[in-house]
Amino acid sequence: MELTAVTDHRGYVDDLIDCYRTHDWWADRTEDEVKRAVENSGVFVGLIDSTDRLVAAGRVLTDFVYYGKIYDVVVHEDVRNESVGQRLIDEITDHPDLADVDALYLSCEDDLVEFYESCGFEEREAASGMASMHYER
Repeated sequence: MELTAVTDHRGYVDDLIDCYRTHDWWADRTEDEVKRAVENSGVFVGLIDSTDRLVAAGRVLTDFVYYGKIYDVVVHEDVRNESVGQRLIDEITDHPDLADVDALYLSCEDDLVEFYESCGFEEREAASGMASMHYER
């Protein structure tokens, strides 16, 4: 499958929402929410197919120096198991705006740990004396 990387989400929000809707936990995202989330991310990377349809995407929140956190990695169900996820992660980790970032992080479900390890990520325990905290509104 021939794919092209894009870093501008404009024109692809509907396709991105369509990708999210192929996953139950993102199905309720609205167009406005998705636009705001992507516009306020430091880096957006999408993959489009030969028909100019966005089939995969991810975004990064970053300070462009020390840390970057990858969010919302999504591959449309029509193209899963075709190495699209690997290509997307490669495009994100190789993005020139992230070249000086010391470390990239992401959170994933347990069944995706092996996939992300195959992309070069390492599972890490919290540092001694540290805890991962979460605040939800």
